[in-house]
Amino acid sequence: MNILVCGGAGFIGSHVSKSIRRAGHVPVVFDNLSAGHEWAVQWGPLVRGDLSDRDAVEAALRTHAIDAVIQLAGSINVGESMQNPGKYFRNNFSISVSLLEAMDAVGVRKIVFSSTAAIYGIPAASPIPEDAVKAPINPYGEAKYFTERLLDWYTKARQFQCLALRYFNAAGADPEGEIGEMHSPKPT
Repeated sequence: MNILVCGGAGFIGSHVSKSIRRAGHVPVVFDNLSAGHEWAVQWGPLVRGDLSDRDAVEAALRTHAIDAVIQLAGSINVGESMQNPGKYFRNNFSISVSLLEAMDAVGVRKIVFSSTAAIYGIPAASPIPEDAVKAPINPYGEAKYFTERLLDWYTKARQFQCLALRYFNAAGADPEGEIGEMHSPKPT
């Protein structure tokens, strides 16, 4: 399979790309390099572009004969989202609208979305059951939740196959030392 990894030049994206290659598939990284690093793209081609540019996304999907998408791109700082909510709705929701429209136009209907456990807000129980009430308390979590709702509608209306991964902070090192966390400033 050829898999478009949006945000594939970042910490999580580079690890995902490496895993995709190890599984015998081709990761095609789509990244604007605003937070990622070109050196982290080692297992497949890099397409420099912004997800808000639907034409560029459609071109990448067609040129690389993409079978599925993993959407990891977006802004990640919860505190900053409280100071600049527009940035978080633009970078975490609006770009996903553009991506889904491009995918639909090209006929790619499989997507894994990097969501967040922040959609649960302050959970009533721990561990948090997947069906717990969704009540985000910041723009970061809310924008991710909006995207999950959008994915639900694409599943119903356009027969997409969607999976949302809801996790807290990802951390760890690459056992081979080839890639790693390089945020500046460091994530909270």
